[in-house]
Amino acid sequence: YNVTVDIDSTTLVTASILRSSDPHVTAASLSGTRTVQCCWGLCKFTDLVIAKSGQRYVLQFDSPGVKTTFTQPFEVFGPSTLNVLRQPSGAVSDSDIPIQPRVRVTDTLGELMVRCQRDACQIGGAAEVTASIKVGTGGLTLHSIAGTLVEPVVDGVANFTNLVIFGAGASFSERDYILLFRAVDLYEVESSPFKLLYVPRPPTGYVLAAVEL
Repeated sequence: YNVTVDIDSTTLVTASILRSSDPHVTAASLSGTRTVQCCWGLCKFTDLVIAKSGQRYVLQFDSPGVKTTFTQPFEVFGPSTLNVLRQPSGAVSDSDIPIQPRVRVTDTLGELMVRCQRDACQIGGAAEVTASIKVGTGGLTLHSIAGTLVEPVVDGVANFTNLVIFGAGASFSERDYILLFRAVDLYEVESSPFKLLYVPRPPTGYVLAAVEL
């Protein structure tokens, strides 16, 4: 029964985050006064804080000898997700990618977090985006990526400028490449698939000679 016991002024109730299968929510913490004493059957929380954005938060309330209760799922807005603003394109092995990727930080609604800076973004560390080649794409274990792989977020955007992919070789049957972008406490994002091109090279043993007639 959902009945207020209006004479209860001794029960202590503790609030916590219900842990879910979402690692983004699981890593969050709840601060403020998490345990309060009820007064005339009402247990009032006034300063609970979740300092990490997420979409599927549920709070649970526990007290000895009393059935646990839960809130409805709710969202905490703020920096949440990485989105590819500009896709990498025109990649040629051993050369800077002609169109370098740009990655932005958004909230769960897709709005740019323009106030997110490297050292001020309300996430669990510096706002820096790391680029890598997604496992299982491209030349599998025979490729590599170089350049500045970690870029700071400035006004909500991380700009990559000199990424280079060294492919497995033109004779290797490569899959499409996909770049993976990660940042602490933010949902990662993948680039669109793209092919890696190779500059034609002379055959092995080929000798270039000038003949004077």
